[in-house]
Amino acid sequence: MKFFDVAEKTSQKVELDKTVKKTKVFKNLPGIALVVIDENDQVIKVNTEFKKMFNNVNLKGGSWDIFFKTTFRKEKGLAETSNLFKNCNDILNDYIIHTAMDESTGYRYGWIYKIPVEIMNKVSQKRTALMESKKLDAYNLIEDEVFGKRLSWINNNLSLSDFLYADDCVLYSNSNEAKMLLKDFVELLYGVLNMKTEESHCTVEFSRGKSGLQITGVFSNFNFSDGDFQSNISWHGRKMRLNDICKVMESRLPDLYTSIYVKNSKADHQSKLKITLNVNDIDGVRWHVSRGTAGGL
Repeated sequence: MKFFDVAEKTSQKVELDKTVKKTKVFKNLPGIALVVIDENDQVIKVNTEFKKMFNNVNLKGGSWDIFFKTTFRKEKGLAETSNLFKNCNDILNDYIIHTAMDESTGYRYGWIYKIPVEIMNKVSQKRTALMESKKLDAYNLIEDEVFGKRLSWINNNLSLSDFLYADDCVLYSNSNEAKMLLKDFVELLYGVLNMKTEESHCTVEFSRGKSGLQITGVFSNFNFSDGDFQSNISWHGRKMRLNDICKVMESRLPDLYTSIYVKNSKADHQSKLKITLNVNDIDGVRWHVSRGTAGGL
């Protein structure tokens, strides 16, 4: 036997030993099935819980991809929940599947656990009820702020754009926090609008994506330059740089998962400035189940 063959087999044995040791960590975790997959998509180990969960299927040496595709499927209602699947052979449970790569070995580790459908349904109903209790109309809240501040600024050319669907303006949040955030944002838009003496205008647009609500101030007839990022603007009676205001707004209401994006572009010698407030309110509405009831913010 050549030296290189011996070295290769020794290396493979060492890697497999590492894998076995890591697998043993999960051996006694009830309800969690573990599968180890090599770089060729072959299953090299499963734990006892995996065999029990899938009726002693002999998956070792088989293709994980084939097993996964023939065993699990996505339902339309679960499309946005990436790790939640239905088992084609089990209508009574939902399956949560996580995978992670071990860079030292090149192997993938998969963790699978099942939850009775009736429990998932109850959790879903409670979360839906909680979301409904946090549902606010961001359009009306901003409209009130714009009207209230209109007389405080020299340039008050700030208007709200029409929207197609009512859900485009929905914000899921604690009412006081939402009002504070939107008040800050309107103050920011007015502050930027009044940086220049020219008759510029700002239109507020609304949209919702998978993660949450986006509110964008679009400035027209507004010659914003890169140097203006360092200029001070008025915000709640203080003079601050645009970047610093954004940082303050992003940090002082952490439960709302807020981020602000400022984009300045040039077209036909005109500046096109957009300031977007992104509120990841889907993740921001936190919930838990305690004694059969849902709790929130």
